[in-house]
Amino acid sequence: MTGALGVLTAACLWGCSSLKEAPPESDVHQMVKQPLTPEQTQELLQDAGDNWLYGHGVGSTALNIGAVVMFPPYALYLLGQGAMTLAGYEPLGVTDALPEEAQETWNHTYDSVASIPGRAAAYAADREFIDRETAKTRMRKHFERGGDGAVPPVEEKATTTTTTTTTTTSTHTHDSAADSAYRARYSAGN
Repeated sequence: MTGALGVLTAACLWGCSSLKEAPPESDVHQMVKQPLTPEQTQELLQDAGDNWLYGHGVGSTALNIGAVVMFPPYALYLLGQGAMTLAGYEPLGVTDALPEEAQETWNHTYDSVASIPGRAAAYAADREFIDRETAKTRMRKHFERGGDGAVPPVEEKATTTTTTTTTTTSTHTHDSAADSAYRARYSAGN
């Protein structure tokens, strides 16, 4: 019993010392300070719904519900993650304790499984699958609105050489059969 208590104490101390404040661009409290117009609210809800349905949201939700059904204490972990997010901290995950290469492998595997329902929904609706980076970009515009409701321009990072300036934007997505079928069907119609 004493050993288990010691492990629990060590885990709690590690968890508390690992808290990192969320970056300012993910601060949801910004939106509360400035009320949205009905049009902005509609656009926000549309983007959030599309990101959830045609992205990783459905799969992540299904995996979380399945985990809670199989192991009910997992619900406490999810509540803790939500509380940390609302408090302005980055959520701590079990993968944070893994080495970077193992984290990437786990995250890639999880994303592959969690994306299946979103890819199926996007294919059925004849829509494009929304990956995590695209979803972040779509939501960022809602968080970066100024007082007049205008979205500020997104800064592009430039690589400068002695004679030229090059701007590069690259997004690597894992192409699936559903994405290929969508692109083939879309390009055949145009």
